[in-house]
Amino acid sequence: MADEEQRDVDMGENGDDEEDDSSSSEEEVEVAPADEKRIMNLEKQLEANPSVYDTHVQLIQVLRKCKLRERLRQARQRMHDLFPFNENQWMDWINDEMAAISSQDDIDRIKALFQLAVQDYVSVPIWESYLE
Repeated sequence: MADEEQRDVDMGENGDDEEDDSSSSEEEVEVAPADEKRIMNLEKQLEANPSVYDTHVQLIQVLRKCKLRERLRQARQRMHDLFPFNENQWMDWINDEMAAISSQDDIDRIKALFQLAVQDYVSVPIWESYLE
């Protein structure tokens, strides 16, 4: 069942990887050359060895700093496929998604994300945020 919900988070309504209008705005985001180099280096490291927890964390931090939402979402999904998230990681992910709501699809994705979070990690703050 969690796999179904993860697919709901991953996929758009038509079942394809979602490419919404908001992801095209990422192309407009200016990324410092040092950050782009760091992202490429971390992605290369994860390609070679995807089971290094700290590398996932570092990639998520730099993608979040650069406001590369779609790549950040993908990095979080890849990390979550391998490792459980703690409360802070779940709340960061949920809050980042909530800050970028622009359509009903976004709301549906956030609901699916909350459902996954409350199944994955027992947390009063996550439940409180979900109920709001």
